[in-house]
Amino acid sequence: MLSGIRLRAPPIGYASLMTIDALNFLEVKKSCAECSLAEICLPAPVPLAERARLDQLVKSRKTLARGENLFAAGSALKAIYVVRSGALKSFIDDEDGNSQILGFHLAGEVVGFDGLSDDRHRVHTSALDKTSLCEVPIERLMDLTAQIPSIQRQLLRIASREIGRDHDHMMIVGRQRAPVRMALFLLDISQRSQGCEDDGADIRLLMSRYDIANYLGLVVETVSRLFTRFSEAGLISVERRVIRILNRRGLLKVSHGADELDLAA
Repeated sequence: MLSGIRLRAPPIGYASLMTIDALNFLEVKKSCAECSLAEICLPAPVPLAERARLDQLVKSRKTLARGENLFAAGSALKAIYVVRSGALKSFIDDEDGNSQILGFHLAGEVVGFDGLSDDRHRVHTSALDKTSLCEVPIERLMDLTAQIPSIQRQLLRIASREIGRDHDHMMIVGRQRAPVRMALFLLDISQRSQGCEDDGADIRLLMSRYDIANYLGLVVETVSRLFTRFSEAGLISVERRVIRILNRRGLLKVSHGADELDLAA
């Protein structure tokens, strides 16, 4: 989905980045250099002084209601977005109108790289719940990356990470048994959620079981049955959409195909 990514030559000068309304500067500043998500969406060693220049790129904070589209497949690439809160899903529709979910985007993650290859988005992306985003106009971003190599390298790292997730998703859906798919999904969501990498941490799944089933290539009944079996095996606890991983080591064993828990679907 992200093959052929290219960084275009900047069409505008840096002086145009300085036109942002000064009254909004402090509010914008919190979105980058002082944002609590900075270490997630900019984990590479981008110097603080250079991060501060990102402040001038953030056009606005955008809020989507549950189910509202951020962009549609075929629409022009205008901006890259960082999820501040909430979550998004990306999907495509076939000729019969059936949707296939390709990915979920959580707080701190960057959305919009699917449009970099030909300036048009290849997927639909919509909000799973009320979602807040930072909007970074693509032309301004390309201009800054031409001047600050560390930011360009970080964009390439993020794009590479997205390609890796696409590859992992295809491998999971194409080859793995249902329990393995579910275990890998829960471990991935846990690792990507802030502060949720230890046993006992709560993970709020903003996606429905139908969405999870669609993403994993399963039927919703199988997803519900796996949640029950994982819970009975003491791997997780389930309270509506809140999942708590109780035994990460056991979940890892299932993700590697262990059969001792009798979780075959």
